[in-house]
Amino acid sequence: MRTDRMTSVLSDAEETLYEYLETHCEGYHYESEDWEDTLDEIINFECSDWIHEIADSSVPIYTAELLECAMEDLGLATTEPEIGPAFGGEPTAVNIIAANIYEDICNHLYEVEQKLKRKVVDNHKQKESKDGNK
Repeated sequence: MRTDRMTSVLSDAEETLYEYLETHCEGYHYESEDWEDTLDEIINFECSDWIHEIADSSVPIYTAELLECAMEDLGLATTEPEIGPAFGGEPTAVNIIAANIYEDICNHLYEVEQKLKRKVVDNHKQKESKDGNK
């Protein structure tokens, strides 16, 4: 069961993806000035590269933090990662844990991607409506 450390890692990664999407939405809408076009762009935007970049930068690098995550979720230490061990590829416990954390972050971000896209677009539509600029 996940508690503090992994919950925090996943939450931070989700917030980062939201911020990336928000920045992209603002930039795209500034150029297009058409909400329907912006909606289509954001909903269909491919986030795969961002997701992997966020996951890579979100994995803890300190052994104590990695072990703390594994103590919260023993599956991180006992499951063979699909991508193989992290940090050079040696099959050490810490490298396996890090790879599993990376995979968990990626999976989580893929699961919430559409929700975050919709949230970004809805928030910007509300801003436009309040400003009177449709």
